[in-house]
Amino acid sequence: MGGGEGNGNGGDSGGEGTTESSTSEESSTDTSSESGSYPSETITMVVGFGAGGSNDTRYRGFKPYFEEELGGNTIVENRSGASGRTGMNYLYGQDPDGYSLIAQYLPTTILGAALFNTQYDPSELTPMGTVDAGYSLLVAPAGRYEDLSDMMSQLGDSEFTMASTGTGSTTHFSAVSVLDSLGINYREQVSAVPYDSGSEAGAAAASGDVDIAYSSSDLTGLVQDGRIDVLLVDRPSPSPRYPDAPTVNDISEWDIPVVAGEMAIHGPPGVDEANVSVVSDAITAACQNEEYQGFVENNGLSVVGVGAEETRQKMDDLQAAADRYRELTQ
Repeated sequence: MGGGEGNGNGGDSGGEGTTESSTSEESSTDTSSESGSYPSETITMVVGFGAGGSNDTRYRGFKPYFEEELGGNTIVENRSGASGRTGMNYLYGQDPDGYSLIAQYLPTTILGAALFNTQYDPSELTPMGTVDAGYSLLVAPAGRYEDLSDMMSQLGDSEFTMASTGTGSTTHFSAVSVLDSLGINYREQVSAVPYDSGSEAGAAAASGDVDIAYSSSDLTGLVQDGRIDVLLVDRPSPSPRYPDAPTVNDISEWDIPVVAGEMAIHGPPGVDEANVSVVSDAITAACQNEEYQGFVENNGLSVVGVGAEETRQKMDDLQAAADRYRELTQ
């Protein structure tokens, strides 16, 4: 088994540290079921990053709509450390009674186990559903390339520079996966320039310090100022922040994988199927709430809203991408 860094399309980050911190928040309203059926008590929702980070903010934004559909309360327990691996290791060892769950980015979960020694095995987790997704962007200095096809034509087999967060981050994972799908020889052609944040990587492209940059941060200011061009949004649907930028569905020449920061909810191994169904149905129903959809759009995200089976398929696809990533970067 293994663990990875959680840049997660929204600013959560962490290195190799293993310091664990736990905070919790009581649910503001009591919506728990009185019938004795699941859920009949409060569910602990682990978040593997600190309070106020993007993973935490995204779950808390979803929380009231999820609880309404669930008919029960959730209490957030932040267990930060080791780029999300601390929280997932903790969740993995909990009782499979449905009262301990985790909200965490899928790439963080899969990449973590692919790159580091972890107590958890992603294939043994119980997927419940996928809630929302961030956007990863392939950008270039303004005017350098007309589009993705022109970029590929100009780069050819030559070496070039790419700015992103460092090796092991989910944004770098997405970048390498996309470039590999384009037929770029990552080991031979790409000189990766690591930055502490996606914002800094985007600024490097705006300054012309690199040929391209890959970022999951908000770069709308640089786009609006005409300093960078967005060549690709690594999602099937358009981004509310970059509505005119091409998505993977707009690109027909290549089969580009989607390796963006989708936030999913999991249980430990062995959760009863009946309880999985309850949570899965609540996730998909909550994602249809128009007020919640407004929250998602205002935060530059997209609604996913799929259940357990689709989430397992996403995990399998990401596992294949993570195995290839490890091959290319280690």
